[in-house]
Amino acid sequence: VRKPDELFADVFVRHEPVLLIGTQGGGKNRLVDELCRATRVPRYYAALSADTTIDALTTVTDVVDGRVLRRDAPLVTAVRHGGVLVLDECDKCATDVLHALRGLVDGTGMTLADGRRIVPRADDAAAAAATTTTTTT
Repeated sequence: VRKPDELFADVFVRHEPVLLIGTQGGGKNRLVDELCRATRVPRYYAALSADTTIDALTTVTDVVDGRVLRRDAPLVTAVRHGGVLVLDECDKCATDVLHALRGLVDGTGMTLADGRRIVPRADDAAAAAATTTTTTT
C-alpha cells in the first residue's frame, strides 16, 4: 500500500507509471485528479472495456457538416504534449490493447494507424492505470 506522497513522487517527479487498485467508488480517479490540480499538470482520461480497440484509444471520429473528421484521442494527446493519462478499468481491455500500451509504459512507443509513431518523453509524461477489485462473499 502506497501513501499519496509516494504516488505523487512516482507520477509527478519520476514520471513512472502507477497502477491504482481499489474498490469501485474508492477514490482512485479522484486522487489523481487532486494531484493533477495541485500541480497544474494536465490530466487525460480513457475508459477501457473488453470492446476497446487500439484505434478507439488513439483516434476520435466526429461527423461535422457531413464530413468525417478524425482527431487525436486523449491517449495520443497526453503522450505528445505531456501530462498524466488515466487508463480506467485497464484490467477489462483485450490483450492486444494491453500489449500496445506496454510500449508506452516501457518507453519504446506505439505506431498509430496513420503511420505516426508516438514515444513518451521521460520528462513530462506519466500514466496512472486504475482497476477495480472484486470482492467475493
